[in-house]
Amino acid sequence: MINLLVIDDDPEWLAILSGYFVTKGIRVFRAKSFAEGMRQSERKKVDLLLTDFKLGDGEGTEILKHFRQVHPESRLIMISGFEDPHLEEKAKQCGAEVFLKKPVDLELLTNWVIRLTDQG
Repeated sequence: MINLLVIDDDPEWLAILSGYFVTKGIRVFRAKSFAEGMRQSERKKVDLLLTDFKLGDGEGTEILKHFRQVHPESRLIMISGFEDPHLEEKAKQCGAEVFLKKPVDLELLTNWVIRLTDQG
């Protein structure tokens, strides 16, 4: 079973993503802030991280760097609704393998999750 950590400070989007992936048979851990995401990363074995860029108390790129160091085997996806032409490049430099713009197509996101976790 895939262990997925979803970090997003938008409660509605966090609920949508979490609920959606639970229906796909994925174990989902949720974090609604940068700080909570960091705590979850220390407590859980995470196969895949899905984080937003703009979190109320920090940036997702810092979480990506943390995961690359602490959980080098974890796969990393960043999503963002933030408009910055250089953000995708920055996310990838911080360890993201996939960068998607909000609103995210859930089928496309699912395909990436399956591909990155070798569940296809």
